[in-house]
Amino acid sequence: MRALINAFAAVKDSKKPVVVHIKTLKGKGYAPAEAHKEEWHYSGPFHIDTGEPLMEMEGEGYEDVTVSYLLDKMKKDPSVVAITSGTPTVMGFTEDKRKEAGKQFVDVGIAEETAELQKRRRLRLLPVSRQMAENRCMESIVLLFRERMTSFHRISVSIIILRRLLRSGERSMA
Repeated sequence: MRALINAFAAVKDSKKPVVVHIKTLKGKGYAPAEAHKEEWHYSGPFHIDTGEPLMEMEGEGYEDVTVSYLLDKMKKDPSVVAITSGTPTVMGFTEDKRKEAGKQFVDVGIAEETAELQKRRRLRLLPVSRQMAENRCMESIVLLFRERMTSFHRISVSIIILRRLLRSGERSMA
């Protein structure tokens, strides 16, 4: 904490733009999150003592349906590619499913814009993307589709959007 305070104090009165790069470790200090990083990338409400969810979901989840559908499509059509930005399990791509998909699965890390560029680079492929930070993703899409390039290349892109929340200033729309 002292290092953070010192870093912020050092740049507080700067007359020019400054970037303070802070490396964080998600889940640090909570044993279940440290042991199971992917499962704890995000979570719903849970019992703090056990890490177990407060509610058990029954039946097949959206991510199960999504990954089954996409893997089936990938097997039939090598041009189908799943692209994610650091959250593969929200599309159901657990480690074993990523291995099954092979080169047809791309994780660009926390870089939604890079995911959009990957889709553009793979013009002859059929990219499918699942983004958690949809606002950044949508901004990138607007920029991509504003250009004439997409119309004469006939790009096909599918974007899976869950829990969509559009924000404009302080107001939110579901």
